[in-house]
Amino acid sequence: MQPLTQREGDVPHIDVDDSALRAKLDTLAQTQSEAQVEAILDSGLPVQALYDVEADEYVAAFVDTPEIVSRAISQRGPGCASGDACIVNKTMGYYGTGQLTFKSSISGVTKLSSGNKVTTWWRTGKVGFYQNSNVTSTLTSPITLVSITRS
Repeated sequence: MQPLTQREGDVPHIDVDDSALRAKLDTLAQTQSEAQVEAILDSGLPVQALYDVEADEYVAAFVDTPEIVSRAISQRGPGCASGDACIVNKTMGYYGTGQLTFKSSISGVTKLSSGNKVTTWWRTGKVGFYQNSNVTSTLTSPITLVSITRS
């Protein structure tokens, strides 16, 4: 039988080099305003942030865009299945993970569902609409989409 607790010497050491990340955050801390940092933190996107423990505040932040394989999402449809990311008002479903650029842009989108994965619906190459998993959003006005990212 094995004990449920480990002794101090039993825990392996994991070395993580965050020096490049820290350097980027330190540089941003010199130029970002408090309002800019707050806007990034409140964006709902994945963020890397630098928190000053002594000042008890965030002093730098940037949107963290992970590298994603670009070939694993497929379109289902027309139609959406349970777990699919879905352009609800167009009944176009997407499954899998990664990134997919649409063959042509999809206009008139007013309702989106992320399905069972974190999803970003891209309006341009740089402007996206982020959704946590299992979120359906009705938009206040129609948008045009060019690609989708899921993870």
